[in-house]
Amino acid sequence: MAYSFTAASSQFLTIGTSSNLVFDKDDTLTIVGWFYIPTVATSFYPLVNKQQNSGNGTGWSVNYYHNFNVGTPGIGNFLGFQKRFSGANQAWANIPFTATNGTWFHAAFSSTSASTNDMKIYANGTQGTNQITGNTLTTAITNAVVPQINGRNGANNLYSLQAAEVGIWNAALTTA
Repeated sequence: MAYSFTAASSQFLTIGTSSNLVFDKDDTLTIVGWFYIPTVATSFYPLVNKQQNSGNGTGWSVNYYHNFNVGTPGIGNFLGFQKRFSGANQAWANIPFTATNGTWFHAAFSSTSASTNDMKIYANGTQGTNQITGNTLTTAITNAVVPQINGRNGANNLYSLQAAEVGIWNAALTTA
């Protein structure tokens, strides 16, 4: 039986109790999960993150952006996957995607190096074509932040959403 995490607009769920879930800039990483947003509004939705919320924003993150065009003007709504040391030192890819009010969607993110060419993003089982925002990551991204669902180092940007069957692997999973 699978359970879902239901987050109010002020809640997040940490994954474990320490920061030992570490992936550096060239490490292989896959994150998958089901997500449900009751009422989709113009905003940035942090789905799964291990990223500092201050300073350089060091870490990795997977997010949904609804009419919130950060870094990719004109793309509209999108799923984004980012490994970042600072704004000028990051690998960040997006695919167009629109979440529907009250409907579960499946998202998967996979990376095998610091290059956005090696980032793969899937929405509801279909791999999207990456639109590259940054491909300049050269610095290590490890940090002491505990991974979270619906959070970014426990800070703001928290919204009502549900998450289920979230998994993180140190391997690149296939489409199957």
